Parts: sequence; structure tokens; C-alpha cells
Amino acid sequence: MKNLKFMIVALVAMLGFTACDNNGKDFIEVDYSKDIVGTWTCLEANYASALVFTVDGKVLSTGVGGSEYWENVNGVFSVKNNNLSISFENGHKFDGRLDLIANKCISITNEDGTLHTYNYCKEDLSDEVLGMWVCTDSPLEAENDMVIQTYQED
Repeated sequence: MKNLKFMIVALVAMLGFTACDNNGKDFIEVDYSKDIVGTWTCLEANYASALVFTVDGKVLSTGVGGSEYWENVNGVFSVKNNNLSISFENGHKFDGRLDLIANKCISITNEDGTLHTYNYCKEDLSDEVLGMWVCTDSPLEAENDMVIQTYQED
């Protein structure tokens, strides 16, 4: 009788532990693809990018990262379980985690842990570039070169 009680308790405990094992993959199934529609900009050290997501699952990317520059690169995207997948026409692919505050910001973390935070642009990019910009690493190959540009509302 003692062995039978012990076996029942052990069986219940095993079932309880396996039922609670979720391997950290608890996601609320939410389709964020409509929430990221719009223009998003990221301005960080050695990285600047603008992503334009459309309601039909397309994305347009322009930016600079390190010594690489790209402009108006088309792609397609999908969002599932906080994961963002993008395939660009130039062959670049991205798969990573998406965190979102609707109409405010998104953060995208790729597989190697690199994080970029994008801010939502309600109207367009014009407010993002107004002001004076100084570049001490110009694309020209002259030594000690500097480029200064000023953008005004008009």
C-alpha cells in the first residue's frame, strides 16, 4: 500500500513538471504586421537606417552601416510570434526578435544579439534631418576632409 501511494505521488509529480515545461517559448499569438506599417528611423553610432513597412507586406530600406551604404532596397517582411523576417531583393535576409510600442518605437534584435531601436515617423523624414550635420569621415579620399551640411525647412 505504501509503495502504491508513493508511485501515485511520483506519477502526479512527473505529470505536473512536464505540463509546466514551456522552454521559455510562451508567446501570445498577435499579428504585429499591421502595427509596424509606416516609416521608422534608427540613428545610432556607426548605423543609420530608415525602414518603410507597407500594409501589403513590403518594406523599403535606406541607410548606412559602417562603410556600407544602401538606398531604396525593396523587400518583403512577415511578423509571427514577436519574430520579424525580412528578405531584400539584394539578397540580404534578416530574422530576429521584434519588440514594439505601437506608434512610438520598435526594437529589432538579430540572431547575434545586435539591437537597433527605430522611432516612428508620424509624417515623413523631414523633421529627422533638419539642422547642421558634420561629417569628418567623408566619402572623398582626401586626407583631413570634412563635410558640413545644413538642412532648413525651406
